[in-house]
Amino acid sequence: MMSDEQIVDRVRKEGACCIPDFLTEAELAEARTDLDQACTDMGHGDQQPETRARLGDRSLLNYPGLARIYDHPRTIKLSAILTEDADPFLQEMVANRFYPPFDVMQPHLDEDFGLVPPFMRVTWALFLDDISAESGALQYAPGTHWRNYVDENDPDKLRPTQAEIQAADYVPIELSAGALILRASDVWHCVKPIHHLRRYVTGSYISRTRMTPWFKENVEKQIAERRAGNVEEA
Repeated sequence: MMSDEQIVDRVRKEGACCIPDFLTEAELAEARTDLDQACTDMGHGDQQPETRARLGDRSLLNYPGLARIYDHPRTIKLSAILTEDADPFLQEMVANRFYPPFDVMQPHLDEDFGLVPPFMRVTWALFLDDISAESGALQYAPGTHWRNYVDENDPDKLRPTQAEIQAADYVPIELSAGALILRASDVWHCVKPIHHLRRYVTGSYISRTRMTPWFKENVEKQIAERRAGNVEEA
């Protein structure tokens, strides 16, 4: 098993790290059941081939098997170390179910808002199905997250172009169900065509003190909505 220090070092250097056996078999089974039930409850019970069910609100926490993933102390700890914030904010919550076949997801980066502070935000994805290098694999271009970071020594630094992102060399991550991929939100990535059921739960933690204007507005809006609904702030 990799130590937290080894995981953090790899994410800082390469932009992503796969952590196997993040869930036990019992936890994995409950998460699968709860995700499928959430899909049914949220209008995706009749999902057809070549479609994606994307669930993206805090109602996911009503399902114990999914809430356990979002509240996992190791994920929070690793995110706190990487963002250099002892109490990072859970800025995004999403669960996905892809029914095959599903086309490729083109190379992109999640934060296409210009340059951002280093490791302002980190993203993780917990996979509920086996993923092969040929089907459904998340692919990333190692080290590219550093291209998106503000550099005090280079005030004229430009953000990468779409042509550069498309032309980068991408590495597939093969994994077994129950594994978690922790990555810098800014690392360039894409997804292989999907030929089998692909379910995963993902979230993003962001530093509360180092946010770009767009994320600051987004977080403030979420906090206001949670307070209005008497939901405990994360």
